[in-house]
Amino acid sequence: MEALPRTRDLSFLSCTRDQSSGVAAETLDAVVFAMRRVVDLVVIDAPRAEATVLSHVLPATDLLLLVAPAEVR
Repeated sequence: MEALPRTRDLSFLSCTRDQSSGVAAETLDAVVFAMRRVVDLVVIDAPRAEATVLSHVLPATDLLLLVAPAEVR
């Protein structure tokens, strides 16, 4: 945790915005597991079309917040 960037009481871990590179499922599992062991709250801002993230994160989720625009398409 000490190695992560910090703003006040919030530590964060980020990845590139480059759409061509994704996060390996094993890496994502390891990071989520490690974070859940040392902190009380883990927030994951998942990309809209990233099924790999959701399929690996949802089983470990206690609460899911889905943000959607207030418009009908």
